[in-house]
Amino acid sequence: MPVGDGRNVHTYVVLESDGAPIEEQDRLLQIETALRKATLEHGGRMPTVMRQPPRQVRLFSTPTQIAFSEDLDGRRTVMELVAADRPGLLCEVGKAFFEHNVSLRAAKIMTIGERAEDVFYITTLDGETLDAPARKALGQQLKERLDQPLAPR
Repeated sequence: MPVGDGRNVHTYVVLESDGAPIEEQDRLLQIETALRKATLEHGGRMPTVMRQPPRQVRLFSTPTQIAFSEDLDGRRTVMELVAADRPGLLCEVGKAFFEHNVSLRAAKIMTIGERAEDVFYITTLDGETLDAPARKALGQQLKERLDQPLAPR
């Protein structure tokens, strides 16, 4: 959410892998420390995920599908993404958003086995919906990135 002077406020809800809230102080501190470390290590550069996908994930073939629409009140573009889940998937999506000057307003992330089914509510940096050329460019870049073969371990 823009707050002026080119600054934004971002809110994230982080849950355990089973969807449960994080209640233990030690676990919260562990996550906070990891986020701070990752932020400082990259010094403003885009991170690269080096972790390799598990062998089971490489055996499945889920073609990348991207569809765009507008939300009901027409204030945001909705991007639905279905792709093979893998380490760094959301990082690649985030990089594409950054390169195309897209602002993420909300997201619903779901993984079923090897298949990621994600919905992103996005706008331009000015808070407008994406026009057809912007949607096309973003979709093409994401398909190219996400359809690259996964490297073996």
